[in-house]
Amino acid sequence: MRRTLAMSLAAILLPIGSFVAVGSYAGEAVAQSRSFDEGPVVRRVLLFRSDRFEVTPMLGSSLNDVYERSFFVGGIAQYHLTNTFSIGVNAFYSPLATKTSLYSNFESASPDRFSRMSTARTFLTTDLHVGMVPFSGKLNLAGRNVLYYDVHLFAGFGAAMRASDAEDLSGVRAGPAFGAGARLFLRDDLALRLVVRDHVHLSADAETQRRTGAALAVDEQSRHHYFLGLGVSFFFPDSIRISR
Repeated sequence: MRRTLAMSLAAILLPIGSFVAVGSYAGEAVAQSRSFDEGPVVRRVLLFRSDRFEVTPMLGSSLNDVYERSFFVGGIAQYHLTNTFSIGVNAFYSPLATKTSLYSNFESASPDRFSRMSTARTFLTTDLHVGMVPFSGKLNLAGRNVLYYDVHLFAGFGAAMRASDAEDLSGVRAGPAFGAGARLFLRDDLALRLVVRDHVHLSADAETQRRTGAALAVDEQSRHHYFLGLGVSFFFPDSIRISR
C-alpha cells in the first residue's frame, strides 16, 4: 500500500518538477540574451535639479579682449523644469579692467598714435537662455564619500554694454549667447559651478583719431566674446527629489 502511494506521488510530482526546471532554464536564457536597452530603467535616482531654483553668485573674467580685459561680478538664476532642462538669466557687471600685454606694448612702441586711439571694453553683459544637462555622474572617493557632478549646456540671446571714449564704440550690442559648464555637488543644496560663455555680437576694439581730429571709420565685425566664471550654486528648496 505504501509502495503504491509513493509511486503515485512520484508520478504526479516528476512532471511538475521537470516543468519548473525547464521554465527556470528558459528564464535564465532569456535574461542572459537580453540587451541593456531592454532592461528595466534605473530606479531611485537622485534628482538634484528637478523642480528647483538655482542661484549662482559668480566671479569671472573676459578671455579674448584685445586691449582691455574686464573682470566681472554677477550671477546666474535658473529654474530647472526637469532634471535635464531649465530656463535662466544671467547678468554680470565689470567694475574694473586691466591692460593686456598688447595694449602695453602698443603704448610703448607708438606713443604718438596711441595718444589718438580710443579703446572699448564690455562693462555689462546679460542674457536669457535655456539649459540642458546631457551628462551627469558621481565620483567615489576614499572613505566611501560620493560626489555627484553634471556637465551642462546653454543657449540663448544676450546684450552687452560697451564703454569707450569714442561714441562709435559705445552702446548696446546684442546677439546669441551660448556656452557650457560643470557642477560639483558638495551637498544636496550646494554646488561649485564653472561656466564658459560665448557672446557673439558686432564690435570694434579701437578707434584712431586723425591729426585733424576726425575719427577714422570704425569697422565693426561680428566677434566672439568669451567669458570664464566660477561660483557657488544654492538650490531651493534645499531637499532633493528621488525618482521611483
